[in-house]
Amino acid sequence: LHENYLNAMEELRLKKTGTTYASDNKDEKLPSFCSPLSIRIGNKEVEFTDVKLMTENNVEKTAYKTGESFIVQMDYFCNKQGMEVNFGIGIFRDDGIHAYGTNTLIEHDTLVRAGQKGRVQIFIKNNCLLPGKYMLDVAMHSVDGIRYDDIRNVTPFIITADKKDVGMCRLDNYWIVDGKQLAKRRYENIVKN
Repeated sequence: LHENYLNAMEELRLKKTGTTYASDNKDEKLPSFCSPLSIRIGNKEVEFTDVKLMTENNVEKTAYKTGESFIVQMDYFCNKQGMEVNFGIGIFRDDGIHAYGTNTLIEHDTLVRAGQKGRVQIFIKNNCLLPGKYMLDVAMHSVDGIRYDDIRNVTPFIITADKKDVGMCRLDNYWIVDGKQLAKRRYENIVKN
């Protein structure tokens, strides 16, 4: 049921954006780093050879707490060394809602000149995602949008939390009532000490 639900949500997401994805080679086997739900397209002039979610201590894992930092690590191979590439990620909640997306062009106003092979990492500091199931997308495009390698649903991950906020993200906050700031919850002070 869960896999069927995710497939249906992916189809709905693609319809909403007016995008269709079809692999040129339907018999192509997905690499081992891809989830069974992955959809991969692109001309593969540059291609992903591995994708991992990791802690700041370089430990691979797929479950994080709200507020915990993590790294998306992407290894690639370039068939034409020196190509200019826009590396990107997308994070989608399991109901298809786009939680976050960025790329090197958005963040740094520049493309990356790819070596023959290399590694790209994006450090997500103090992630604010609230508990739920999420899927990671990764992509490499040209400046004019030509897809080199675009893998949807490359890896699932979950977020947990001690607090019971609702929504998609946790916003850092504090409360003041009648001019006095409320104290943090007792267990937070114990955890930090």
